[in-house]
Amino acid sequence: MDARPKTLFIPCRAKADPQRIARAISKGVKEKSICLITTAQFVHILDEIGGLLAEGGKEVVVNLGRPNPGQVLGCDARAACRGSSECIVYIGTGRFHALRAAVKAQKPVYMVRPTGELEVVSKRDLIAFEKKRYARLSKLDDARTVGIIVATKPGQEKMAEALELKKKLAKDGKKTFIFAANEIKPQNFDGFKVDAWVSTACPRIAEDRFEKAVINSYDL
Repeated sequence: MDARPKTLFIPCRAKADPQRIARAISKGVKEKSICLITTAQFVHILDEIGGLLAEGGKEVVVNLGRPNPGQVLGCDARAACRGSSECIVYIGTGRFHALRAAVKAQKPVYMVRPTGELEVVSKRDLIAFEKKRYARLSKLDDARTVGIIVATKPGQEKMAEALELKKKLAKDGKKTFIFAANEIKPQNFDGFKVDAWVSTACPRIAEDRFEKAVINSYDL
C-alpha cells in the first residue's frame, strides 16, 4: 500500500493581455514564420496570440511541448527545436528559457514580456551563457569530491541516472555522494564538503547561486 499522501496540482495562470503581446511581436519581429513558446503561466493565451498574429500575416507554429503545446520546461525545450520556422518567440519572464532555446535551436530568439517589452537574444548573450557552462565544466575537471543532486519531485526524479553518473565519475577518480531532496535550493546545500555539484534535476538550477559550481548532467 502506498503510504504517500495524495497531491493535487492546481495550475496557476498569469494575467496578460494577448493583444498587447501580439502587437509587440508584429512590430518587433521581422521574420514572417515564427515558433511560439512559453511557460505554464502563459500557455493558456498562446492560441489567442497565435491567432492574432496569423490575422496580421505571420505564419505561426506551435509545436508539441510538455505537457502542453508550446510549453517549455527547464528540462524540456522540445517545443523550440522542431519545425522550419525562421525564428522563435518566447513569451514570459526571465531569460533562461529563451537562452536555452537559442542554444538548442540555433535560430534567432525574441523574448517578449507579458507587459509587451521585446528583446532579442544577442550573440553576446549566447557567448556569455556558453562561457559560464564551460567554466562550470572546468570546475568539475578539477574537483576531487562531487555531490550528485537528485530531485524527488514527481516527474523529476532520476536516481537511475545519478547511479550511472556515480560509476562514471568514480572511474575518473572522483569521490561521489548522492544528495536527494524535494527542494533544490542553494541554502539547502551550503556547507557540504564537495568541490562541485552535478545536477540531474532542472537545468535552470545551475544558474542559481550555489557555493560551488553546479554542472548539468546532460553536459557530461
